[in-house]
Amino acid sequence: MFDIGGWEFLIIMVIALVVIGPKDLPAAIRNVSGWVRKARVLAREFQSGLSEIARDTELDSVHRDLREGLGLDEGEDIGNRIRREVEEAVDPDGDLRETLEAEDFMDDPLADDPDDSDDSDDAERDEDARIRAIADESGEDDAETSSDAPAPEEKAGQA
Repeated sequence: MFDIGGWEFLIIMVIALVVIGPKDLPAAIRNVSGWVRKARVLAREFQSGLSEIARDTELDSVHRDLREGLGLDEGEDIGNRIRREVEEAVDPDGDLRETLEAEDFMDDPLADDPDDSDDSDDAERDEDARIRAIADESGEDDAETSSDAPAPEEKAGQA
């Protein structure tokens, strides 16, 4: 900030000692150091404010350059632009869009299918019921034969 060498600082201290006096010199040094601290804080805030303005200006110019490079108008959104270009590439004549937007497209597509019958569903349900019945019967038999007491062969082997 100030280019003060050792000799200049010594001369300033001698003048301050003569003018202010040895009794009030420590209080004067504290006041001056407080002012210097405040000046540094203000300079730092000013510098950060200028840096922020420069960043904002740079971002605005980058944003403007990007929009110009992509050929976007001021009010045009980049997402809409990309969506429109993809639609033009995938479905240039609009047939796919018309098919997807048709009301009956989203209804049950298998409702009018003559090959679709509920007989296969009924047969599957009947088969599942038979399997469950067989499993229940075998489970009951297993429960009747099993007990907590060990088999006679096991008792003889333990003794």
